[in-house]
Amino acid sequence: GTNENLSRQRMEDARKRLVEAVTAKGKDANLLKLEAVNSLVQGPRYAGDYQNTEKYGKFQYAKLKVR
Repeated sequence: GTNENLSRQRMEDARKRLVEAVTAKGKDANLLKLEAVNSLVQGPRYAGDYQNTEKYGKFQYAKLKVR
């Protein structure tokens, strides 16, 4: 569904921001080993009120595990 797509997009954005932050510190982002990149949607069932970001946004997660 749409929430899953949004959660995946946020996960991709988080990955990009991580790479940018590492590069900004002068480190080689290619040396990062992303072991787990997950997105998750929980919370209330979608009720067609897509503009209610306050209701749904806090239940969409992105998790990055890096070495």
